[in-house]
Amino acid sequence: MVKNEGRNNAHLKVMCKSKLLRVIVLIQNYLESENIKPSINIELEGAYLDKHNLSQNEFYQKANLQLKNLRIKAKLKPEFWHNQWEYESDFQIGNTVQTIDSYKRFLENIDAIFAPQISKLQPINYDWQKVKDLTIHIPNSTQINISLWNQGLNMLANKNYAFFLQNLLIENSINNLIFFIPNQENLDRLFLKEKYSLQDKLMCPNDISGGNQGSIACYLEKNKKNLPNDFDINADDLNYKILDHEHKWQKNARIEFRLASASLEYNLELHIFFVMLIALESLISYQENQNYQATKNTYPIPEKFYHQEEDNIVLRYKNNSFFKNKITLFSTQYPKLAKQLELIEKEIEIFISDK
Repeated sequence: MVKNEGRNNAHLKVMCKSKLLRVIVLIQNYLESENIKPSINIELEGAYLDKHNLSQNEFYQKANLQLKNLRIKAKLKPEFWHNQWEYESDFQIGNTVQTIDSYKRFLENIDAIFAPQISKLQPINYDWQKVKDLTIHIPNSTQINISLWNQGLNMLANKNYAFFLQNLLIENSINNLIFFIPNQENLDRLFLKEKYSLQDKLMCPNDISGGNQGSIACYLEKNKKNLPNDFDINADDLNYKILDHEHKWQKNARIEFRLASASLEYNLELHIFFVMLIALESLISYQENQNYQATKNTYPIPEKFYHQEEDNIVLRYKNNSFFKNKITLFSTQYPKLAKQLELIEKEIEIFISDK
């Protein structure tokens, strides 16, 4: 057990209500000054206990009506496993704060939304069901999707840029898992299939990888199931025009960040801050005349959140220079952002000070 883990996680969540949200807005303003609007969308998995024998259709109809009444811009739908659900935020462009607000309002009202059923929001639902006498422990993830839009065009339809951004997210994640993995319980989800020999049943990632099936996946022509990336985006009521494309995948192109677990300890703002900061960095560093390819390298994830001797998430972060490098990078062009990064770095130091 990590000393003072609960206190530190609580501190980090309080921090998100102020500094992180302001920095997310600041980054979005910088992007918009370049005529670029980010689209950040959230997928959250969980499960529920059926206490009143409601049919699945009846339950989801009722739950989605609750979301609408609470002005939560998202929908609930069934996932693969027994009574597993997925929260999917509405597709929006340039409304990151509203997306965050809807997610937080969902968590604040989750018991009422699911009633009379009982929600179970945790990284792993142990002993959840049996398949041919094999006990299945169900992993639940939080996934962040990002695309960037310039005057109605999806910038990730440019494969060269999409690969560059994907590679940059991968490179920055190797030693900075602390931005989206807050404790051991959240980390354990990533090793679930190996620990219980469920490789044939589960798809949760266990390394940092790219392509269209990795833990930081880029969906271009194909999605993570190697099927055409042609789902319909609900673009109703958007204040930002989406232009027609010759190919549907160009509108749907995005990067899906699949390493975070579903948990009340997970810090959405910290994760979105990380992703948007790297997106801003990509605009500074990207060179149009250079040919970028999707990296085929994979990088191991430590099995320990904190450990005095073994490879672990906290020590990777401590031995890295994430904020020093970013402050140097942004100090000339975005000095206000560089100052804010110094403040966030201090807050994270408090989070890991007892580890």
